[in-house]
Amino acid sequence: MRARRTLAAVAARRPGWWAGLAHATPALYAGLLAEGTYAPRLRRSRRSGVVVAAGPPGLELWDARRGTPLAAWPWGAIASVRSDTRDGTSALVVETLAGAVLPLVLAAGRAGRGAAGAAEVDDVVGRVRALRDAA
Repeated sequence: MRARRTLAAVAARRPGWWAGLAHATPALYAGLLAEGTYAPRLRRSRRSGVVVAAGPPGLELWDARRGTPLAAWPWGAIASVRSDTRDGTSALVVETLAGAVLPLVLAAGRAGRGAAGAAEVDDVVGRVRALRDAA
């Protein structure tokens, strides 16, 4: 699975960072477009995803299929990091100062096809906030 290899590569390139898989949803695609990031592969392929990485400098999104960065934000460009549940699905929601809302539905399960539950998302929100606050 390419996404797992990309996750391992991101973890190797970003030691000490938190990294996880997320689904490429239409809402994430719309948020990236609002931010000025054009990622047509995310829209075309329901099997694609992103690797989310958070560390001392900020937050990054990587194309999980290609292993390349899509976008990066320093902590100073991020207005909030929170969890939200819509239609029974929990997400890590990142809002930028530019007003873009990036809902990241974290992957779960052996194949990464499921969505993480509210408790797991809340745990990740806490980790990401701790990294932000320590920066």
